[in-house]
Amino acid sequence: MGRISGPCFLFLLAVCVGTCSCNTQLGKGTTCPNVRVAYRGSLVTDSLVIEVTNAGAKPLFNVAVSSQKWNKRYLIANKLKPGESVEAGWLELPEGLQSGDQFQISAEGYISSYDGKLP
Repeated sequence: MGRISGPCFLFLLAVCVGTCSCNTQLGKGTTCPNVRVAYRGSLVTDSLVIEVTNAGAKPLFNVAVSSQKWNKRYLIANKLKPGESVEAGWLELPEGLQSGDQFQISAEGYISSYDGKLP
């Protein structure tokens, strides 16, 4: 078998490095943000507030909430350190969440979002 050299070698090296770094994250099963979600009733409106806690060992960046109700994601934290929490309710979102609503929590660097449904 012949040697691979020049531009072809550099291309293969770039593909391998990109794949290996992606597999490192995917191999740990972290395709979506490792968060814990709790909820409570709003003190001001007739809606629910979700509390999103970073349950992982690494910080999460650009944490956002979306729902089928809205056509966009709403940023709730620029950086969420391990163990830190942030709340999202009627003030942060276009309207409060209601019982039965489905929502998604996404963060930078993850392929998919955490999918949740309020009771």
